[in-house]
This record gives sequence, structure tokens and C-alpha cells, in this order.
Amino acid sequence: MDEVKPATINRALSVIRRSLYLAEEWKLIERAPKMKMLEGERQREFVLTGTQREEFIGGLPEPCKTVARFLIDTGLRVGECCALSWDRVFLDGGPGYIYVARGKSRRARRYVPLMSDARAILERQKTISRSQYVFVRFGGRVDKDLWYTAPLSRHTLSQQFTKRRQEMGLPWDAVLHSTRHTALTDLGAAGADAFTIQAIAGHASVTTSQRYVHPVPETIQRAVNKLGEYRKAEASSHRPKLEVVQKSVEVATDFATVENAQSPAASN
Repeated sequence: MDEVKPATINRALSVIRRSLYLAEEWKLIERAPKMKMLEGERQREFVLTGTQREEFIGGLPEPCKTVARFLIDTGLRVGECCALSWDRVFLDGGPGYIYVARGKSRRARRYVPLMSDARAILERQKTISRSQYVFVRFGGRVDKDLWYTAPLSRHTLSQQFTKRRQEMGLPWDAVLHSTRHTALTDLGAAGADAFTIQAIAGHASVTTSQRYVHPVPETIQRAVNKLGEYRKAEASSHRPKLEVVQKSVEVATDFATVENAQSPAASN
């Protein structure tokens, strides 16, 4: 018999844990017990960076190309994106936002602000979708009765993503969910704190958000460069400040001397 891997057991445990959380939310049980996942599971930490990102996404077929760009801009889970409906999209006034109505936990219900590229994608989808769903099916392998009406299948998107990964020879953990890792990693690199990332991602805890943020070499190098610039600026700032203080004292002394020279008491 083949050995059961930790990842297989953890997936089963995740289903049980989710069921218990729902039972607690529905007040069927008083409190869901804490469950610890098995150690030894390989962690997927791949992040699409810089020019690699553009090369990878540029070679994706539709609809995966559009969805991948949207996921990287919003940090949504794949399932949340496929289930997104127009009544949860708000584009009037400002850059707009979307509302995620349900997810893996209570915190999954959240508002996600839109960047300009994500908004443009939604505007374009308005001209394509003929149903309540934002991202819809079409193409040769889809029944024409479902074109532009049925929601996208995450399995179709995952297959297109995996095929592109194999074409580029990327690591095993470069999966469709990597778009979420990429979005949250970029958010952290832009200066967002862990609690902000948690709110945007809809994570149940900050600890989960920390696992999704992976400093890449470019980010680490920028941080070190900024540290060097800060220390240079700090070192050079001391001398000018001392000179300014000294000059101000001299000016004040001269001013006092002139006043004393011009005062009647001084002349007497």
C-alpha cells in the first residue's frame, strides 16, 4: 500500500474543520475545536515576478489570461472570482470595488477596492457577459447554449494555467492559486501591514496572511538599498544640523550686541 502523504490527510482535515466552523456559525455546536494540520506538507510559495509575469500571462489563452490578470490585481481566490456576480460589483464613483459575499470563513466577506486595470477588465466583461456572472464560459469546448451565460469553471482555468507552466518549465508549485500569492506578496512589498493584507485577502487570522507573503529577491534587494540610502542620509544629516545651530547662535549673539550698542543704557 502506498504511503498516505501529509497533504492528503490535511485536505481531509480541512474539510472537517470547515464543517465544524459552519456548525459553530449556525449555532449547532457551542464551539469548534482547534485542529492541527500534519507537518511535512510541501508549501506552495511560487510568485510571478516582473518580466516573468508578463511573459507567463501573455502566453495564456483566454479566458485564463483575463482572469489571471484580475486575480493578480485583486488577490481574490479562484472560486471567489468564478462566482463573482454583477450585483457584487460597484463601479459608480471613484475607482470602484467588489464585495465578496461568502467564502472560507466569516472574514472572507469583505470589500475589495479596485485598481485601474481591474476596473478596466470589469468594464470589458460588461460587453461580454450575458448573465449575472462576471466571468463566463465560451470557446470550442463549451456547449454554445452556455456561451457567455454560464460561470467559468475553475478546472478549465487551472488546466490552461498548468499547461502554460509546463511550457515555460516553471516549478511544480506554480499553480493558478499562485496569482493570490503574487497579489498579496506585491501588497506587502508596497508597504501594507499584515492586518491590511488580512482584510483584503479575507483571511481568518494574521498568521495565515503571513504565510502568503513571500519576499522575493527583488524585494529584498530594494529593502537593502533603501536601508543603505537611509543610513547615508542619516550620517550626512548630523553635520549640517550642527552648523545651522552654530550659525543661529552667532546671529543671535550679533543681534544682541547691536541692540546693546543702540540702547540708551549702553550709550550712558
